[in-house]
Amino acid sequence: TCRLVLNTKKVDHDYCTLRKKYVYPGRSAYIERIISEVLNIKQISLAVVDVGEALVYLQLKLKMEDNKYVE
Repeated sequence: TCRLVLNTKKVDHDYCTLRKKYVYPGRSAYIERIISEVLNIKQISLAVVDVGEALVYLQLKLKMEDNKYVE
């Protein structure tokens, strides 16, 4: 499983891949906010974040969002 190491100066490559994968036109700011949210929640108690968990959370949020709004 991919793991994401959080550190003050360096963000692991997995996070960059995660970001690129989900940042696309019309959604970028929203996706950035969700990813930050995921990282902030995890950062409180863990130094290492499971990218898989972040993805599941992100997909759930997007699904909820898609049900609310029609693009």
